[in-house]
Amino acid sequence: MLTLRHHLIVGLALGWACCGSIPREARAQAPTDLAATALTIAPQDAAFLLTAIDMRKSWETFAQGNFVKSLRRLDYVRSLEQELLSQWEHPAGQIADFKSALRNPNIRDLLRLAADMASHEFFIYGEDDWCDTIENLIAFQNEIMAQIQQDPSQLEEFFNQLDRGTVDGLRVPTTIFGFRLSDDAVARQQLDALEGIIRVVGGQQKEVRPFLEKLRRKDLADGQTLTMTLDTSLIPLDKIDEDQREVVDKVLELLEGRSVSLSLAVKSKLLLIGVGEGADLLEKVGEASSKLIDHERMSVLKEAATSDVRTILFASKRWRQSQWNASFEHYFRNLFVQFSVAIDSEADEDGGISDAEKWKEELRQDAERLDEIIAQFAPDFGDMLAWSHAITSGSEGWSYDWSSNPLFESVSPMQILEHAGANSLYLLAFKHRPLPALNDLCDYAMERIPEHAVRFIAAAEQDEEDRELALRVFKQAWPLAEEAAEILRDKIAPSLDENESLLSLSAAWTTRELGNDLPRAEEPLTLPELAIACKLRDRELFLDGCQELYGVFDKVVELVREVDQDAIPADYEIPRPVEEAMGEASSYHYEELTSAVGMAGFKPQLVIADDVVIFGYSDRQVRDMLERKALTTRPAWLTDETPVAAVGYADYGGMLAAMRPWIMYGFSVSGMPLNQPLAPSEGPVPSGNDLLQIWDTFSAAGVAAATVSTDDNGPTVAHWVWVSR
Repeated sequence: MLTLRHHLIVGLALGWACCGSIPREARAQAPTDLAATALTIAPQDAAFLLTAIDMRKSWETFAQGNFVKSLRRLDYVRSLEQELLSQWEHPAGQIADFKSALRNPNIRDLLRLAADMASHEFFIYGEDDWCDTIENLIAFQNEIMAQIQQDPSQLEEFFNQLDRGTVDGLRVPTTIFGFRLSDDAVARQQLDALEGIIRVVGGQQKEVRPFLEKLRRKDLADGQTLTMTLDTSLIPLDKIDEDQREVVDKVLELLEGRSVSLSLAVKSKLLLIGVGEGADLLEKVGEASSKLIDHERMSVLKEAATSDVRTILFASKRWRQSQWNASFEHYFRNLFVQFSVAIDSEADEDGGISDAEKWKEELRQDAERLDEIIAQFAPDFGDMLAWSHAITSGSEGWSYDWSSNPLFESVSPMQILEHAGANSLYLLAFKHRPLPALNDLCDYAMERIPEHAVRFIAAAEQDEEDRELALRVFKQAWPLAEEAAEILRDKIAPSLDENESLLSLSAAWTTRELGNDLPRAEEPLTLPELAIACKLRDRELFLDGCQELYGVFDKVVELVREVDQDAIPADYEIPRPVEEAMGEASSYHYEELTSAVGMAGFKPQLVIADDVVIFGYSDRQVRDMLERKALTTRPAWLTDETPVAAVGYADYGGMLAAMRPWIMYGFSVSGMPLNQPLAPSEGPVPSGNDLLQIWDTFSAAGVAAATVSTDDNGPTVAHWVWVSR
């Protein structure tokens, strides 16, 4: 019998499994047998698949890993474990009832089945019918929302006009969940028991009996299925009121011949759960003529010959294209519907919009044009395959995406990494491609906004004087917006066209003084440091653009003063930042902003060097990032000569450690001694020191690093690793 100690370990493992990958010790062994995974079960044209392989090893590795070992060494955890063991050995109350229930053979069989299900492989896949379904469903949802916004009273008429073709597109997509079993005898017994319980309990309820007639049991050569099929014959027509009969008849017409099945099966040492519109959906599992393992994209996984594979994820080209179509194919057209409703509402009021229909037609045309531009952002979608495998004290993974990559490129090593600074807790750097479609989108928006804004102001302002003032202000202000956009397009953007950017989070800045009458900290408190760096091509062009932007701001002040002389003091001017030399770079900041916070080291500033622009508020971090240095927080495979499109790094343990001084400060402010129990109670109660020790065990969260590389003639490849500490 499992002891409570083992139950505690399993419980901890279940919680940790939701947080990330599972580390394990490396073993010399043969590559994972892919033929023994769900890749040989799912059909080759599956929309998506996710499988977790050999879960027992994951639980065991976690239980033997750094986190559990560190946790169980703590005195408080040991005393808590002993207390729980004592209560289990001498149970009372609900614990006694629970322990007694575990002696029931049926309960024990269920626990055996649950343990078996959690020990081997779990998978889920969706068949190809998911692709059309998701597009049709989103389109139908958008149509309903449009009807509600335009005239909720017409919603009933909308449903009355539905045709069979539309409804047939709204299918319940075939979805299969599976658990691999070592012994399916217990599963078969439980399936028998489940059917018996349903029939006995359901048979006592007259309303449930029609459903029992739809419950079908079928024996297979290698198992059995239990399927509940729901269709229109289950609608109790004799109980439908006369005023509802027309609606019901419409439903019967639209759903004639349609059914939804929920099925359970034990087959070939698999426990399967299926949802879909085919009554035999589980009978066909694993019997497709071509399997996912035969898909051409699986060649990279086979060639990798990786051992200890833990997860595999696959998404088909059709599935990914359908996701894009559902979300973005008619994005602006859907927004147009909302504006159209608002225009109709205003037009119906006295003195409303006189040319509402013309305006709506122009908005519709603009929406269609914007959707055409958005379509240019879409890559040429391809399949995606990813997997992870266990390594020493961690896990490693790869992802191959055969879509074209319009966003990132990796034709050369990333120079911005020289300005990542030292000891980042989080780092994200990327090299992006120029996006002509983005320029097209901005240009078209700048061209069309004035006309629509003028009409909107005319419709929104009821008072004639207010309307005239608003229109005059807009007509004077819009050229300033155009001037600013031109500066950004012609000077700021070209000066940064190295297209390399970096975000860094550190925590080496500390303070003991928090101000606001808060007590002084006994130990230094870590403060988050966040900065952004961009590779700079032309320093003078960037500075010139910034200077011209300030000129635009000055014109805005003049415009506001012209509209209302009392709004801004006569002697007010947009302040210019203070310029200070920082080596060969220049720092620009506002003394007023720095002094307003009054915290040592706080200095929001923009630093401009010959090759980089850095914005941050920690003076220490900005100076650190300005100095060129080799990147230390990097994956082992990344060198200074490696061309990459993106680099990521996260020190999860370091982030948690940076928060520890604040926990101690919270205890000190509350006046609670760290060595005293937090509350009076029977049994072990943790002290502040106990909580701090538990917090320290989370350093096992470790570190993770990743790179992304692109190839115009091949897939985009992501490579990542996570290591526990």
